[in-house]
Amino acid sequence: MKFFRRQLVNLGLLIILLAVSFYFRQPIIKQWQNFYQVLQKTWQTPCTKPIAYSLGSVDAKFKISKQDLLKILAQAGKIWSAPAGKQLFTYQTEGALKINLIYDYRQEATDKLALMGILVKRDLKSYEALTSKYNLLKQQYATSQAAVNKLQVAYNQQFNDYQATVAKWNKQGGAPEAVYRQLNLVRQDLDQLAQQLTEQVAKLNELIVQLNAEGVVLNGLAEELNLKVERYNKVGVQNGQEFNEGIYTQSAEGQVIDVYQFDNPQVLLRVLAHEFGHALGLDHTANSKDIMYRLNQSSNLTLSANDLTALKNKCKLK
Repeated sequence: MKFFRRQLVNLGLLIILLAVSFYFRQPIIKQWQNFYQVLQKTWQTPCTKPIAYSLGSVDAKFKISKQDLLKILAQAGKIWSAPAGKQLFTYQTEGALKINLIYDYRQEATDKLALMGILVKRDLKSYEALTSKYNLLKQQYATSQAAVNKLQVAYNQQFNDYQATVAKWNKQGGAPEAVYRQLNLVRQDLDQLAQQLTEQVAKLNELIVQLNAEGVVLNGLAEELNLKVERYNKVGVQNGQEFNEGIYTQSAEGQVIDVYQFDNPQVLLRVLAHEFGHALGLDHTANSKDIMYRLNQSSNLTLSANDLTALKNKCKLK
């Protein structure tokens, strides 16, 4: 009797499991399809098949039409496809690589700066108090900026030395086992240094947003109070902003490029070109003129020698 009860319980659990699976069949199927696409991309030879992209969520606040966005995406793809001599990206309505334009705090930064004025009384006392705070924050910014610049110089030097050593051993047919292990340790140290630099740049960018916000409020107060003072200009990082305007991610849920900020179509084009490079499997580089440079400071829209070398190595081009 106990045996039949157990069988009934197992049968009931099986029915529940089947019912749940049927109810959630579409999400489950979608997850497996995305997972299979990730595996397929891993197994196949790079660049043998164009990466199909499609439009995901595009916030209307960016005020860019679908046609204009698709045109810029096509240009971004050509930046890589033309030097490769083959099509590396293609638009498909259901392409696996989703392009999202997400309007968040990065794009709203200018608007939020003005909103800070609501918290300040419109009188001379508030202006003087905020001026004092602004000056202290500017000193903190200068200190942080100097630290970031110093760390960037150290990273570039170590990265260039590492690249030169690897190139030397590659010309000799490969490094001995002991040297190979040492190079791996150096690469790990570089990765840690890059992570440290990314964190410091992120903190510096937070200071920039706050500093610029206070400057906007001070300018507004000066105009309202008719003060004969110099205007507060916006500050920025001299060595370029971190490429946090966009980000490429790949997981079992699929491939995604999320763009958070761009000032004009040219900036958007460069952000998309950079993220397309990541979609091809390319890493950041240390030369500021590269499309794949880790900081967005150049206006260059063509592949540098470093970009081209990385592309040829990844796609196994001659």
